[in-house]
Amino acid sequence: MNSSANNIDFRKKLIETYGSDAKAGTKASQDWVETIDKILNLSSIQDYPNQTQKLFSSFFQSFLTFAQMRLDALLLKYESLQRNRDSLMHGWYEELYSKLFNLSVRTLIQELHIARLSGILQGDTPGDRYQYYNTVLLNDKAYVESVFMMYPVLAKLMTEETTRFIEYHTEIITNLNKDLNTLQNEFNREYLFLERISTGVGDTHSKGRSVSILYFGDGNKLIYKPRSLKIDTGFEKLMNWVHETNHTMNYKTTKSVDCGAYGWQSYVEYTSCSSKEEVARYYHRYGGYVALLYVLGSRDFHFENIIADGEFPILIDMETLFSNRVVSETNEDWRKVFLDEMDRSVFSSMLIPFKRTPQEDTDTSGLGNWGDQNNELISEVIDSPFTDEMKLVNKKITKEPGRNRPQFQGQYIGFEMYITQIQEGFAEMYQFINACKDEFASVHGPLKDFEDVSVRMIFRSTNDYGEFLKSSLHPDYLQKLSKRIQLFEHFQRSSVYTPYYSKIVPYEMDCLLQQEIPVFNFDMESRHITIQSSKEIVHLGFKAAGLERVHEQLDRLSKQDFEKQLRYLKMSLTSFGKSLNGMNSNAVEQQVDSHGDFLKAAMRIGDELIAHAAWDQDKKTIIWVDRKPITDGGHYIGILEPSLYDGSLGIVLFLAYLGNESGDSRYSAFAKEALQTCLDTITDVQEKNLSLFSGLLGYAYTLIQVSFLWKEQKYYKEALTYIDKIRSIIKDDKQLDVVGGSAGAVILLTQLYSQTSNAEFKLLACECGEHLKRELEDRKENNKVLLNGLSHGLSGYAWAFVELWAITGLQEYKSFAKLLLEMERRDYSRTNNNWRDKRSEQPNEFQAVYWCHGAPGIGLSRLHMLQRIDDSDMLAEIDAAKSKIIEDGLHLPPFMCHGSLGNIDILLSMENILGSARDSKTAQELGFEICLKYNKISAKDFPLGLMTGMAGFGYGLLRLNNPEIPSILSLEIPELNV
Repeated sequence: MNSSANNIDFRKKLIETYGSDAKAGTKASQDWVETIDKILNLSSIQDYPNQTQKLFSSFFQSFLTFAQMRLDALLLKYESLQRNRDSLMHGWYEELYSKLFNLSVRTLIQELHIARLSGILQGDTPGDRYQYYNTVLLNDKAYVESVFMMYPVLAKLMTEETTRFIEYHTEIITNLNKDLNTLQNEFNREYLFLERISTGVGDTHSKGRSVSILYFGDGNKLIYKPRSLKIDTGFEKLMNWVHETNHTMNYKTTKSVDCGAYGWQSYVEYTSCSSKEEVARYYHRYGGYVALLYVLGSRDFHFENIIADGEFPILIDMETLFSNRVVSETNEDWRKVFLDEMDRSVFSSMLIPFKRTPQEDTDTSGLGNWGDQNNELISEVIDSPFTDEMKLVNKKITKEPGRNRPQFQGQYIGFEMYITQIQEGFAEMYQFINACKDEFASVHGPLKDFEDVSVRMIFRSTNDYGEFLKSSLHPDYLQKLSKRIQLFEHFQRSSVYTPYYSKIVPYEMDCLLQQEIPVFNFDMESRHITIQSSKEIVHLGFKAAGLERVHEQLDRLSKQDFEKQLRYLKMSLTSFGKSLNGMNSNAVEQQVDSHGDFLKAAMRIGDELIAHAAWDQDKKTIIWVDRKPITDGGHYIGILEPSLYDGSLGIVLFLAYLGNESGDSRYSAFAKEALQTCLDTITDVQEKNLSLFSGLLGYAYTLIQVSFLWKEQKYYKEALTYIDKIRSIIKDDKQLDVVGGSAGAVILLTQLYSQTSNAEFKLLACECGEHLKRELEDRKENNKVLLNGLSHGLSGYAWAFVELWAITGLQEYKSFAKLLLEMERRDYSRTNNNWRDKRSEQPNEFQAVYWCHGAPGIGLSRLHMLQRIDDSDMLAEIDAAKSKIIEDGLHLPPFMCHGSLGNIDILLSMENILGSARDSKTAQELGFEICLKYNKISAKDFPLGLMTGMAGFGYGLLRLNNPEIPSILSLEIPELNV
């Protein structure tokens, strides 16, 4: 009687303390209370293997006994099923203990510490006191009930975890008994003596269900998936169709048996390659999958979803083989264009690396977890276990190597040496599908098998959900349901930025409260989402059904799209590593047969730059995506910023001049829309940066140029607004040099004053000059290194002060320029015919032969200063620079800043001012040779920007075609009519 009353009292208090859902009094809400009461009142508690080696083992004994009794009954029900009862039961003990331990360990450690501080633990040592807690207090039913009444959310989670564990294993055993004969025939395996079932191989959802592996005594293994495998069997048929249509394309897939609500798959073993040729074929096939999954619009094929079976990459989870997308909801049109572009690109499948920010240092793509990557991660571990001083601490642990990397002779073989094979495999599959796309999409083609499949929709990263679930197990969130709900309401708050997410948040919350990963599905012929756990429909407003999106992707296939995706692929494969390696033998030819073909070659580059742009439906917002350098090495992939140096402003400037020189209005029209995007997307950093190449003056310089080209005064007037903005930030300039600071500003502003006689330009130039002079004098006084050279050093500074002297007549500017020149001349080496490169990272002090560093840029500065001042040494310095360019400066890549085209451009400027030497080749002749050397060049091989990429190559070609075009390297502007 007293026992019954106590039980009722425990249940009542548990319901009262749990929260409002239990107070509702529905049967469903109280089932778990009845169950935990039964668990804690079991008359006979069984010991289980390795019990003394398990932390807090007594706390879990009744739960494990409860599960054992029901699972024993299950095995008795299916006596005909061959199995090893002891081995099965041991595995069940281990797995259920682990699940319950993970739910409760933080709470138990906290309660252990409370007991220690309260002085109720007995024992002389920390180990003795822990043993007392485990063997005495945790075996005291009243104490355990008090813990659960303090943490009723934990009580519910542990009870439901136990019941779901039993139910799911019952499902697996029942279905195995029913399907075993079929599986033996389909997979040609015996599957004798079931020994262990390992659940939790993937995410847990739909009432504790997850991918599971069944182990048998005969060495065989079997995969159980608690979902329809119709999409998997459809993929098998698709790959069979590929092979039947083109026998040279031989891929391997997992074998599947679809049973409706669940299915079985053959187990894929991780096996090594037997030769380097097999490794090459592995990566060739991998490239083929990149193309195929791009066409299908696949998602989430990270490294855990790829297994290397010798020379075959095996895709093991097809539930995200297709995708759909809600229209981007962002007020930033350029960001929407970027998101849409990436969503429709080879990046979206996750088969290849996609480093989106400089901070990312871990690659989780299908090619991730490879050799050079840091193999450690931070994980919580228990410090001082089996003592009353134990605690959770963060510790670096070694990650298990992924099974996605092929092996040869015991070594993991990364993809870095097989980029060509990946690209070739991509090209083969892309071109195959493009050639066969009518059959591919026909009513009798391979897509027909996917018409009524259900596909998983990924809204948020599983890792994001996982981190919140982990946080929710802190004791603070296990005392009141309301506090746990408050934690998960983060998802509701975050939906402010993506309003359509608010429609799925209630279902996310429901799953998370059950300690499960939310799962959403859509049918391929539907435009709506289905909640997997409840089968409810959510109307999110997809623009197209899943199959329609595949057909749209097929329609998009073309030579132009192929080139763009191949470029993205190469960008991806080098984003976590070094720079692009060499030229691509399959690149688009930029053939130059005569001097007159400079323009034609530039037009082909212009066509490529347009083809590799991304834009909205109306072509009103235009962006470019490229690899962007990281300060400490490597690259990430993102939108080119609107800068002149390596961003979209530089591309705009090239396209604007290309339109003018070619007479083709396509280039000009495209440049105008891209320019407007640049004007709409100026960044906060640029607003505080006066730089000519990366800040406000870059905008002004570009607007001045296009105002001249397009004969539209509005652009010149807008340029003036950017120039006016620099006045307030001159004092903050610490860059100082031609590329990034006041020196470049002075050179531009003095040109503007010379053409317009606008006193504001002169005043601003002097303000910049005074700031520059103060900063340089301070650095000189404090013995700070002042670099040599034009773009970042003394030549650029001296040139700026010479220009200031020319418009003001102030002798102090001329004297300071001469002082700077004297400093630089001390570092000239007659032996090396070059000036010392004083950058600390340069091992060879006289090696630089660029516009930015070394003789070429220094010679260019002397060329312009010679027009202002009489200096007998300057002609000799110009000759030295010219000689150095011809000797060592023409073997470089065709870049402007630090490449052969920049050096050719400098020679062209020298010829324009000083005339050509009869005994040497002209700049155009040398430029022709450079173009022949790089007669195959593509945007796949180089960045896109002006100073370090394709736009600069094109601009250099335009200058060779028409030397009257202003030189970017000389910061020239055209003759203005204002």
